[in-house]
Amino acid sequence: MTSVVAAALRDPWWRVVALLCALKALLHLALVQRYGYHGDELYFVECGRRLALGYVDHPPLIPWLARAADELGGGLLLLRLPAIVAGVGTLLCTALLVREWGGGTRAVTLALVSATVAPASLRLGGMLNIPVIEVFLCSLVALLVARALRRSGTWTWLWAGAVLGLAILAKHSSLLWAGALAAGVLATPARRALAQPWPWAGGLVALAVAAPNLAWQVQHDFATLTFIRTLRHEVLAEQGRALFVAGQLLYFHPLVVPVWVAGLVFAFREPGRAARPFALLFVIMFAALLGMGGKPYYLASAYPAVLAA
Repeated sequence: MTSVVAAALRDPWWRVVALLCALKALLHLALVQRYGYHGDELYFVECGRRLALGYVDHPPLIPWLARAADELGGGLLLLRLPAIVAGVGTLLCTALLVREWGGGTRAVTLALVSATVAPASLRLGGMLNIPVIEVFLCSLVALLVARALRRSGTWTWLWAGAVLGLAILAKHSSLLWAGALAAGVLATPARRALAQPWPWAGGLVALAVAAPNLAWQVQHDFATLTFIRTLRHEVLAEQGRALFVAGQLLYFHPLVVPVWVAGLVFAFREPGRAARPFALLFVIMFAALLGMGGKPYYLASAYPAVLAA
């Protein structure tokens, strides 16, 4: 194992990835005690002390993580460590997507720096919250699906399904992400993979992993749907669609716009066809969230793949 790590670190590509991931981790670790508990963190801690398979306004995974930190002794470091790990994990998944699609050292440097400097990434990576876990899990699903499509994967589809189930247990909007990816696959030559049973088996695995929360929703008359309708009517509808568009510049950094736009352009050209389902995912999610009046950071899970592209 040591020799494998040493060999990897002799590769300039891996050295860049290791350096940038380490810098992100160290940045958040250095600041982890500087600011006190965020209100959302205290809410998740209280939810974790009342363990359930679901809650009115969110799925159960984040409260479970908060409960685990509580059981291990509590404190800001333990509570925020999952967010730090998830943020670094998202960078690693982005890097591996770059390599999957043929990018070298300069490409991975540009992709990871673009992902790191985004204000949304800097904020979310420093506290326990739902989006940072969702973005990591969706990025991992994207990596697994990209590999399964490229290499005619079998078991990879099952792993992708398991991780997608966890993403749904982190944030229900992962269902929108998954639907957009499915549409992207159907609209491209990648749909040939659907002739095999493995993608469908992966979908069943995702359903099985998310089933406990689905059962909770059934038992509580789909309380979360009522909450979402109220949220849209009282909060999201008032913020306007212009804020969603402007938020893409403010939350994900205006200087990064040329990178993800180039990723979209690349994906719709022949050399980038392997990334095309994920570019369509981005476009579909952007249109859907714009239509629904979603908050700007709701699109965060679609960015890693287009930055990699």
